[in-house]
Amino acid sequence: MNQMDVDGMNVTARSYAVQIANFSYCVGAALAQANAIMTGWRIGAKEFEECNRGTRKAAIYGIITATCFSVTFAFAGHFIVHIFTDDTQMINLVVKLLIVDIFLEFGRVTNLVYGQALKTSGDALFPVILGAIFMYLFAVGGTYFLGIHMGLLAVGAYIAMAGDECARAVGMVLRWKSGKWKSKGLVEV
Repeated sequence: MNQMDVDGMNVTARSYAVQIANFSYCVGAALAQANAIMTGWRIGAKEFEECNRGTRKAAIYGIITATCFSVTFAFAGHFIVHIFTDDTQMINLVVKLLIVDIFLEFGRVTNLVYGQALKTSGDALFPVILGAIFMYLFAVGGTYFLGIHMGLLAVGAYIAMAGDECARAVGMVLRWKSGKWKSKGLVEV
């Protein structure tokens, strides 16, 4: 991001967008943590079907909430960012980032809920490996390709980050649905 422009416009725009999107992120993180606690209890009680239902429910609530927040922030972006700056170019750039953030938050909340559930179940290695591979491929590679090579700058970086979150979310959901986490329990009763 620092190499994308000399005046720091893209880094500053990303900073504004991240601060605004943190409201949505906090909801997703809270749901993921609450579901992780319930997942631990349910796995301890061998209530695997309840684990499935609870995790799916937390993901759905999280997706709905994150999408509502993100869409609201994208539509109200001009008003929100205008609180911090009068620079029209900056406001327009932040609004573009907030539009891409809709997809980023959709993937992030899914990734958080299912990733935390997998970690709680004892299947912690899968999210770590998947995260390392996908973050490098999508976030780093995608940011270079879209942001620098294609010249999309911060918007390209955000598209790459959204791709990373969404791709990891698909991986987490597929791993959860495979049921392999059921055999990874850390405590034997």
